[in-house]
Amino acid sequence: MCFRPTHPAFYDRDLRHQTCNVCKSEFTCAPPTRHELMASFTGPEIAALIDVGCVIASHEAFSAELERSLATMPRLMRHSSSYDHWIRGVFLITEVEADEGKLTIQVDSEGMLQRVRAKMEGLSLTLQGRRWRVAAKEELEGVQDDALAQAFAELSAPCTLVLESDEPENCGNDHVVAVNLTRPLDVPPDRGMVENAIRDVCKKYRKASSVEITHFIGGPCQHDELMCCIVLGGGGCGWTVLKDLKQALELAFSRAAKRSDAEGEIHGGQTVRLKDLQGAAHLNGEIGIALRFNVESGRWLVRLRNGEAKGVAWNVEWPGYLVFGEDTRPVDEKRTCYNLLHLIYFESAFYNLSRCGSVKASSSHVLQVPQQVLQQGLLGGELMRALTVDLTGKVAFIAGVADTTGYGWAIARELANAGATIVVGTWPPVLKMFNMALKKKATDEARTLDDGSLMEIAKIYPLDAMFDVPEDVPDDIKSNKRYAGVEGYTIEECVEAVKKDFGKVDILVHSLANGPEVTKPLLETSRKGYLAASSASAYSLVSMVQRFGPIMPKGGAVISLSYVAAVRTIPGYGGGMSSAKAQLESDTRTLAYEAGRKYGIRVNTISAGPLKSRAASAIGGDGEKTFIERAIDYSVDNAPLDKPLYAEDVGKTALCLLTDLTSGVTGMTMYVDMGLHSMGQSLDSPAYDGLDLKSR
Repeated sequence: MCFRPTHPAFYDRDLRHQTCNVCKSEFTCAPPTRHELMASFTGPEIAALIDVGCVIASHEAFSAELERSLATMPRLMRHSSSYDHWIRGVFLITEVEADEGKLTIQVDSEGMLQRVRAKMEGLSLTLQGRRWRVAAKEELEGVQDDALAQAFAELSAPCTLVLESDEPENCGNDHVVAVNLTRPLDVPPDRGMVENAIRDVCKKYRKASSVEITHFIGGPCQHDELMCCIVLGGGGCGWTVLKDLKQALELAFSRAAKRSDAEGEIHGGQTVRLKDLQGAAHLNGEIGIALRFNVESGRWLVRLRNGEAKGVAWNVEWPGYLVFGEDTRPVDEKRTCYNLLHLIYFESAFYNLSRCGSVKASSSHVLQVPQQVLQQGLLGGELMRALTVDLTGKVAFIAGVADTTGYGWAIARELANAGATIVVGTWPPVLKMFNMALKKKATDEARTLDDGSLMEIAKIYPLDAMFDVPEDVPDDIKSNKRYAGVEGYTIEECVEAVKKDFGKVDILVHSLANGPEVTKPLLETSRKGYLAASSASAYSLVSMVQRFGPIMPKGGAVISLSYVAAVRTIPGYGGGMSSAKAQLESDTRTLAYEAGRKYGIRVNTISAGPLKSRAASAIGGDGEKTFIERAIDYSVDNAPLDKPLYAEDVGKTALCLLTDLTSGVTGMTMYVDMGLHSMGQSLDSPAYDGLDLKSR
């Protein structure tokens, strides 16, 4: 905060900008613009950070200074001061309205038009600390500059007057809407509106009245207007912002609903305290928010105060403390309200914030809020953020998705969370089964995105990556009843169909691998089986980049999935599959160069650790355990991070590699395997008996 003449509320020009206060002579240099004044105070680096989801908080020293200043004010001034809003305030930015350097005035009467003319100097007007000039728009459309003054003088009401700023475009005059998360209200301004919404939702969900609602103020906006609802839980930053109260109530209730006994006594969106952790004992006692329950792992994902997400079994106790502010009152354990829903009202008395800086924050990066901000109330004066991305308008094609358990599905889900349009290529023999599965309620949980909505697949195309063009398809495949009724499944035909339907592909995911003789040792693998593994698992990437490349915009990204068998000997992973993965990683480097130069796209691969997907489980085993089960056990026993790998771990890494967050990364093999690839020897070897290496 700063005082006049640099205060955000200082709009009108002041003689102090024009005249020296000592000698009373006019300055020889032009007065600084409001943007220049504010940029010099905050600096462009800080200003560029301010965006939706960002938090600004008051430092304790700043709050103490405001309290001292407030104590010296006359009583009447205290009530009109904005200091109370800033003292130990934590402001969540919920909306940023960009200033476009244009001001539109609706002139309803001749009297109003005369008042506007009276304030103007020729065709210019000083308003809110900026210089505006009448533009040849609306009723003055088409008027030449030399005739604009005469046309403006002859203008009559009613009319629309457009003024344009003479300042260069910047974000110094953007308007920011924020809510003070440390100022809850005892009762809502419009109790009837809230009660009616609860009543309507209860008609659909009888127990929805158990949702606990907290009300906050913010601004600037219309007095007592409900602007947004914050629903805790889900994923990402730990909450979802919605405009509609009924939708927010439904989402809050849905997140708190118990779907499995394995969830224990915890409910989504609930404040919890960790306890009895062995591998991360330093986190015991930490407070967090239960985001969602992962059925696959049997663990709750908890967002801690430091922003870290931790997967834990339900050895958490509830409730610890209320979420917002500094209130540490214990909550009655017998009550049935689990999820917290926060309603934000705006009052016109709240001051408008302005952001400034030499550049605007990129619209593709949404700034999210670390959980500690909301629970501790103070940031030490720092502006905190964590990055996610906005892929709205981007088309992502994921090849090799046929169920909801594998890495391809996890990548698709993360891309959908970021707003991408999801398009899938599925092996023809399982296409019908996959389509039927997606229509069943059983897949709703796997399709549920972080905001509570269900992931939509825009279109599913048949794709057999063994064949580049229709001429490659042999007669035995054409006549195979598993392919009956399916057409256009070669790579070339699939690409043409996608091009016709969507016009482009921004993101290409190769989640394909198949070795018909994978259970055979390499010494027993036939030439046919070896080449089939290479064709389906490695060359298919080359073919897809060849054909998708021309319809991928510059800046697009390709990713494939590899395995550590490309560089290490993995007994049981045979049939030429280890050779195919080595080819895949080598081709990734070459394609990064060639496709980068030709199409301007990036190509990377993820070497993922073992996951018990349907495809991996089909590799077989020794009767007691499958290959993949032993691979998972070995990884947990010997990897630096002694925990299982989940599909979402690979999904989140892929999201990063497929977006501008890694715009300078290409030709790389990224290991996502809990660090197993870095180990030279196994910790469970009898040679290390008695050394207790696993606990180090």
